[in-house]
Amino acid sequence: MTIKSALDELIQNVSAAQSQIDDLVLQVKILEKHKIAAREEVECSLFQLHQLQEDFERLCLVDQQRQDQLEELKQQVVSNSVDLEKEKQELSAALEKEKQELSAALEKEKQELSADLEKEKVALAASHAKELGELQNSVNELRQELLDQSAELEKVMEELEHYFVQSRQQLIMLAEHVRLQERATALISNSLN
Repeated sequence: MTIKSALDELIQNVSAAQSQIDDLVLQVKILEKHKIAAREEVECSLFQLHQLQEDFERLCLVDQQRQDQLEELKQQVVSNSVDLEKEKQELSAALEKEKQELSAALEKEKQELSADLEKEKVALAASHAKELGELQNSVNELRQELLDQSAELEKVMEELEHYFVQSRQQLIMLAEHVRLQERATALISNSLN
């Protein structure tokens, strides 16, 4: 092997090595970009994780506060229930006492009203008996007047019926007269034509 051929082969080897180095440098750059992207993604995930952790801690704090409020409300409800039960018993006793007093007062008033109503009933019965007698007399008088008016009404009805028959006959005669007049007019008109 000559020096030139050896040099050419060496140059080829160096060129191949340089090409491999360039490929490796390119891969290193690509890996570096992937590394940067992965780092950014990890940082973004860590940031989201921190936010989630803060949100979770805040929710836990809110939940604890609500639990405390709920417990306080439960205690207030228990306390209010005791107070309400006590007031209920007191009101029930007061209402029972008032009910008894009202019942006694109503019974007394009922007896007084019953006595007054009995007196008024007797007075009204006497007054109604008197009024009933007067009304009976008025009814008898009205009945006689109605009988008289009924007789007059029958007489008027007979006269109206008589006038109605006469009026109907006159209408028939008038209609016949109109028919004859129209017929005569038609005959005259035909004879003239």
